[in-house]
Amino acid sequence: MSSPLAIGVVIACYDLGRTVEEAVDSALAQTRPPAEVVIVDDGSPDVWTRQILSRLNRPRTRVARIPHGGVALARNHGVGLTRSPYVVLLDADDALADTYLERLGARLDAEPALGFVSCAVQAFEGADYVWTPPSTTALGTLTRGSVHVSSMFRRTVWDTVGGFDAELPAYEDLDFWLRAIRLGFPGEILDEALLLYRVRAGSRYRRGIQAETYRPAMRRLVDRHRAVLDQHGIDVLTEKASFLLDVTTYHARIRRQRDALLGEIARVDEEIAAARRSVGDAGPSPAGPARATPSVTAWADSALKRQVEDFLAERRWLVRGRVGVFADRVWALDGLTVPRWDDGAPEAGELRRPLDEAGRLSPNSLDCAMALVLAPTEAIAGPLKDVAATLKPGGTLIVASPAAVGARVAEDACEPHPGETALRSALAPVFPLDAFDVETHGDGLVTACVRRPGGARLPRLRFARRTAPRTWTAGGVVLAYHRVAALAPDTHGLCVAPERFREHVRYLRTHCTPMALVDLWLAARAGALPPRAVAVTFDDGYLDALTTAAPILAEAGVPATFFVNTERLTDPHEAWHDELERMLLGDGDLPERLELGLPDGLRRLDVRTAEQRRHAHRTLHGVLVGATADVRTAIVARLAEWSGRALAPRPERRVLLADEIVALARLPGCEIGSHSEHHLLLPGYAEAVQRAELRRPKERLEALLDRAVLAFAYPFGQHSADLQAIARDTPHLLAVTVEPGLVTGTTDPMRMPRLEVTGAVALTATLEQTFGGDGRRPATGTSGMSAARGGPRP
Repeated sequence: MSSPLAIGVVIACYDLGRTVEEAVDSALAQTRPPAEVVIVDDGSPDVWTRQILSRLNRPRTRVARIPHGGVALARNHGVGLTRSPYVVLLDADDALADTYLERLGARLDAEPALGFVSCAVQAFEGADYVWTPPSTTALGTLTRGSVHVSSMFRRTVWDTVGGFDAELPAYEDLDFWLRAIRLGFPGEILDEALLLYRVRAGSRYRRGIQAETYRPAMRRLVDRHRAVLDQHGIDVLTEKASFLLDVTTYHARIRRQRDALLGEIARVDEEIAAARRSVGDAGPSPAGPARATPSVTAWADSALKRQVEDFLAERRWLVRGRVGVFADRVWALDGLTVPRWDDGAPEAGELRRPLDEAGRLSPNSLDCAMALVLAPTEAIAGPLKDVAATLKPGGTLIVASPAAVGARVAEDACEPHPGETALRSALAPVFPLDAFDVETHGDGLVTACVRRPGGARLPRLRFARRTAPRTWTAGGVVLAYHRVAALAPDTHGLCVAPERFREHVRYLRTHCTPMALVDLWLAARAGALPPRAVAVTFDDGYLDALTTAAPILAEAGVPATFFVNTERLTDPHEAWHDELERMLLGDGDLPERLELGLPDGLRRLDVRTAEQRRHAHRTLHGVLVGATADVRTAIVARLAEWSGRALAPRPERRVLLADEIVALARLPGCEIGSHSEHHLLLPGYAEAVQRAELRRPKERLEALLDRAVLAFAYPFGQHSADLQAIARDTPHLLAVTVEPGLVTGTTDPMRMPRLEVTGAVALTATLEQTFGGDGRRPATGTSGMSAARGGPRP
């Protein structure tokens, strides 16, 4: 039996940044995945759209940008970039149900004579109805409308018809299907509602039904396809009369619904007016802005001040080092609390100035600047440029501004707020598109977070709300590696051979959506995870992370977070467990008997045979896992003396030093996280030790890297409720375990699950089982993962 033919999906996008990812992800989450997805940006001027498309990173997906020429040219260009025998055109504000490609593709597979297959449509967001295309005949298409533009067609249809006519002012899709039908290509319509059609204000369809657009377009279509009129004559008039009667009946029903709704609105307005009169409310009318800018006397106790401070507390991980706080109203600086990520750090400092005085500060002098803008945001491009000049390379700018809140109808409820659009437009001339994110908060606050180029990457903060039905993503997976090396012995099974790791990375790049760890968590929290989202992490900070793993990841464009310990950062050394393995399981002779004083007493162990050595290794490893750092060091030193073996660090076995950690952090896509100071089994220690083991390495790494360290990996994967609380307080944004599971919107950020990857794990099969084969539905049970650990180990 031959394999199903490949399907390509082409998405034309013009100023639809808030929906295009949902469209792309719906195409990639299919039960019959597409071979290729091409997004054509039709010269979008919108800043958010350009931001989204510039950083879009999906498997088998590419973005092409062309000068603005209209949707017909964009679709023609996109189809020309594909090679698949079957093609689907998807508008950037629509989505596909997960079986769309499977169901429509199956009909083309089964019926070679079919030229195209369509289906019913489910409307969502601004309306809720199902519409089924009326006909696949020339008569029905001309009189009642065509199948929708997302119908699947064979490439031979496209090549024969010649694509869309870009000269038509509208309805180029109706013209395309009419030409295909008249050229003899039969079509079929499925009753299933598999296309998810977004009803929104300002859509191209809304513009197309306006008389000034509709009439000239239809005149040209009638002239072009007059042969259909000549051939079917009376039938055309009969069908059109029947269609108009249907439309008249539909309009009458809509008018009745409208009248009923207007009556309900009038009743509610009267109830609101009566309630306002009863309490003597003299505030703004419902039609006016929901919030006025507070005055100097009202600022201290205003809701706006509390909202700004709540936002700053949530984003405090961006506030560190030398901080400048600016406001366009001087009195707003008084009493404003700005939480910090580095409370108590020696380099921490703060200054406060009016916004118009930012230009007087020395350039490159601040690690972070916070600008509170109470005036309309349209006029702040100049002051923000002055503030940006004060930032060091890699410095952070945070902007907060009030936004009027008013009622929004369903059709535009998810559109960007005008204040958000204005702030994006003010930032775009000053910063690269991938250096900032702007958000509108439900409480009427517009905020921006910006990272000046030259330092750490700004995690993505703004995710569009997903509203299409039946496009749910189960969750994301975090992978936990240790070593990329081929070493023997490898007692704990921590090594993945370089070629095997290269295969893993190639699979992740082609079949999954690799994301940075923090980005994956933020996307999950926002309910905007793409299909098959995966984050790569490494524990223990081995040198091969820099020399072997990072180059393979960088070549494929896959980001990763590397968790390192900060013990002996300037002293080349191996981890204690590698030294233990080297002495007891390495080549060479040993004394026949080992007598060693341990914290629990004297141990006598025979080590004549290989099995006895392995038993001695397991015994001592079990003791040292729970030992303090000093006890480990002393025992390893006594073992070295007993064995007579030198412990000069081997390059292929040692851990990263300070300068190597800095070099790793500078590589594209590489982030550094903390793995504690001494890699102790922390749940068994006193609170003071736990706090020191989390705070000290975080502070050392932040001073070393000059950036915030956001993530923590529990040593040995072991944690407790108390340790989670300490990780949150230290502070860390998230902490990872090695408990298998999916990361979802409800995942505790201090207990994020990970799948541990060793040389024995069949990663491809495990992820296919976990993702259910299509990137959306997990396998039966919590996931396809299983715990790989048999207890604490490195």
